[in-house]
Amino acid sequence: MSTRGGRRGGGRDRQRGRQRAYRERLKRERRPGRDDVARIALHWLIVKTANLAVRTSNPARMHVVEDALLDGLVAQGFNARASEEVLDELIDKYVDGGWNFRRKLHLQEEPPASARILLDRDAD
Repeated sequence: MSTRGGRRGGGRDRQRGRQRAYRERLKRERRPGRDDVARIALHWLIVKTANLAVRTSNPARMHVVEDALLDGLVAQGFNARASEEVLDELIDKYVDGGWNFRRKLHLQEEPPASARILLDRDAD
């Protein structure tokens, strides 16, 4: 038994407290986390690549991105078929469905900006 955390499991309680305080600080500062940035980047990558593939009549461009994402997921241990299904659903939502992000209600002190701003920022 470890003496570091005192009684058994005490270290986990301190970690939970630190994590809770960290999340509260991020929320207060309105600071995005890694996953927030990753969601924006993935959305941008998929939509821009799909638009470019259509504009250049070269669907292979999109396949390169899909293959790279799937290879990365499989390398992490995810099921190949399940990964492909999830990615296909995301692509359908982002490209065909015009799907944007779910708003984070704790950030809604100001009027929300559309994720379209990101896509309109640099015209293809």
